[in-house]
Amino acid sequence: MTSIPAYRIGAAEASMASLESLGLPLPKAEAVDYATYIENGAGELVGQGWLRATWRFAALTLAQVATLEAFDGDCYIQTLTALGTYVDYSAMLVLPPRRAPKNQMILDYVAEFRKLVVVT
Repeated sequence: MTSIPAYRIGAAEASMASLESLGLPLPKAEAVDYATYIENGAGELVGQGWLRATWRFAALTLAQVATLEAFDGDCYIQTLTALGTYVDYSAMLVLPPRRAPKNQMILDYVAEFRKLVVVT
């Protein structure tokens, strides 16, 4: 666990690489959170379902999109938690449908990670 910006991705935990080393920009990330919340009998909100995380990129080149597509499906990531720290997870990456590029760029690209499980 670390508190400096440390976004990483890989096909295996041991092979995770920083986004920068893969030629990817740092995302605007939504912290790890539950899929949904329900109100319990005491009126408290309780997280339910798998943990999930989202990485938003303002713009990616076609080559950068291809880099992320290589991890589509099961992968490992290090991403931001709600506590402001970075933790390693196994995850399932779900990518958006392909869109037509504008000036060779894909705008507002969102990578969603589902089924997050903390790995040590």
